[in-house]
Amino acid sequence: MARHKNLPKMYDWDAHPVLWEYEPGNCTRYVLLFTPVPEAAAMALGYGSRPIVHLSWVNSGSGGNCGACMFVDPDSLLHYAYVMEKMECNSADAKALVKACELQLGVEGER
Repeated sequence: MARHKNLPKMYDWDAHPVLWEYEPGNCTRYVLLFTPVPEAAAMALGYGSRPIVHLSWVNSGSGGNCGACMFVDPDSLLHYAYVMEKMECNSADAKALVKACELQLGVEGER
């Protein structure tokens, strides 16, 4: 069973960024930062007035604290192949990140 730390039921768009340690139950751990993107920035990025989230994955696998980032549109389908490309990760990690976005943001994902 997956273990979640600091997990609200659903993302609160008026809240500050959410730091979340997602442990899907397969001996892995993902430290994720979900940050709401202001409407003006979302419009400048081409998302219109829809709320989007900046997802940061703090990955210490390369010996230090580094990570990858991407924008997530909760109104769109999130496919693991897209996450693989944007986060430069393998399919297992991408599928776990899609599941984390499903749980945290309520997005529809394909794993």
